[in-house]
Amino acid sequence: MILINGKLKEGDTIVVAGIEGPIVTQIRALLTPQPLKELRVKNQYINNKELPAAQGVKIAAKDLEKALAGIPLFVAQQPDEVDYWKVSHNTFNNCSLFVIICA
Repeated sequence: MILINGKLKEGDTIVVAGIEGPIVTQIRALLTPQPLKELRVKNQYINNKELPAAQGVKIAAKDLEKALAGIPLFVAQQPDEVDYWKVSHNTFNNCSLFVIICA
């Protein structure tokens, strides 16, 4: 994932679009590659407690194997934001699938 806006912290609740609907999970670890190394190459990663924007990051969290690539993830700062981001992802997924089917 490439973090382009804001910051992520361990323990943040995130909402990600998944194959079977939105995934709500908590960040267990934020991993970045060693300096001047690729994310795709299997190397030792640096474990970070918090990351600012404009970095490549690997997120360790539950159920992310079903997440869709290339779709934004959102951080829920308050518990009531989870439902809002779920609805937002459902709308985004429906529009994306419609475009794919019509193409």
